[in-house]
Amino acid sequence: MEKPRTSTSSLNRVISSFLREMVAVESLEDSYEGFVRILKSILDFNWYLIVLENEGGYKVVHHFNAPDFEELESYVFWVAERKSVSFFTLENEELLVLIPFIFRGRVLAVMIVGANQGEIDVELEDTIKIFALIAANTLANLILADQLKERNAIIEESRRFLNLLLDSFSDQIAVYDVERDIVYMNEAFKKAERSEDLETEIAGVVEESALRKESITKEYEASDGRFYSIETIPLRLEGEERILLIVSDITGTKELERIKKIDRMKTEFVANVSHEIRTPLAAIKAYTETLLYSFEDLDSETLQEFLDTILKQSEHLESIVEELLDFSRIESGTLKVEKEKTDIVSLTREVLNKLQAFAEKNGVRIEFESEEDQCHVEIDPRQFRKVINNLVSNAIKYSDKKKSDRWVKISVYPRDSEVEIIVADNGIGIPEHVGDRIFQRYYRVDSKLTYEVSGTGLGLTITKEIVEAHGGQIWYESVEKVGTTFHVVIPR
Repeated sequence: MEKPRTSTSSLNRVISSFLREMVAVESLEDSYEGFVRILKSILDFNWYLIVLENEGGYKVVHHFNAPDFEELESYVFWVAERKSVSFFTLENEELLVLIPFIFRGRVLAVMIVGANQGEIDVELEDTIKIFALIAANTLANLILADQLKERNAIIEESRRFLNLLLDSFSDQIAVYDVERDIVYMNEAFKKAERSEDLETEIAGVVEESALRKESITKEYEASDGRFYSIETIPLRLEGEERILLIVSDITGTKELERIKKIDRMKTEFVANVSHEIRTPLAAIKAYTETLLYSFEDLDSETLQEFLDTILKQSEHLESIVEELLDFSRIESGTLKVEKEKTDIVSLTREVLNKLQAFAEKNGVRIEFESEEDQCHVEIDPRQFRKVINNLVSNAIKYSDKKKSDRWVKISVYPRDSEVEIIVADNGIGIPEHVGDRIFQRYYRVDSKLTYEVSGTGLGLTITKEIVEAHGGQIWYESVEKVGTTFHVVIPR
């Protein structure tokens, strides 16, 4: 039988060539081809098979002229458990070479080849082990790169959506860096025709806001006779100072003070949404960068914790995007309600079960009661889940931390022609002067706790729109420091 064909110097050249080739590969498929080419330079074989770890087992990802995997499966599990390069001489005198690719104690893949040579000397065996080590590291990096691509795709999609959202505003929005150069502008800012004196005024307000590190709101009458509201908000993004600018044309309005207030609320909304989106994005980026640059230093438990955090932040980001999409549909008048016969009692229980962990985290007890075990109504179940979820989650968020016993009670009362849903709590309450403005777009009650609680400020606006789209009504009763009760009535 043929002896190994390689000398010490040629083996060194093979390993050097392998290292150079593995640095250049960009995909798993390229790596498989590279493994085969290199192994063929040191082993004489007629067939091969590469299997990749997959949900507790292995799947074939690359092969040539190989027997059925079922015939080799027992060898794969045996060598994966042994975690060492192994050799078997078959009845036809063919040499079976089993090469596990092991990274940090985990078998990522196994390569099996049917070799023609009858024996493997120590030098060649060591070379194959080095090959397996390099291949395992290459596979681990490529698998991690694929995972990072998926996470980065989520981040990029969120950025595109935020740009689309800001482009939908009629206000002119721009962001300045520390050099006072514009690093972002929405479509309204790009297309606006600003007079020279307005440009000078804007530059002055941005400069003043940056130096004072304070928000500035200013009304300005330009030389062309038009009135503008100029607002700035200092921001800090990725360690860099930024100034958010919002320019609103308020010409011709008879209710200038009302418009100024709405603009201010919109400014707060943009800043709040930017913060809400930036927080999960920053977490995703931080954990991803740690995985990228410190992967080999992380144990499996820490790695799992990092990936769980990335997933949770992605889901948080997804919920924010969904709320903004609902708001966008309301703004454009395209919110659709697709009614079907639905058990409102079961639907309510389903929502409360999902909120139970959130309530326990905030020390709030959820109570539920219904006069009937079932109550069928014609509603859009997907949309109406948002109504119950928004009302109950708000009651949990705005619970009174000073009270030892905090609770939210949800009741369903069927009537002949309608159903009333009541969500009551003993939270901080809503100030009397707020009135129905609590349902207005962008409005948030001006209290310290309000700004400590996360959210876009659109929940009650969306809730009211959905209830009214069902032909129903929503109102509330509240006493500060005592609690709040929301009533929702919809036809059966």
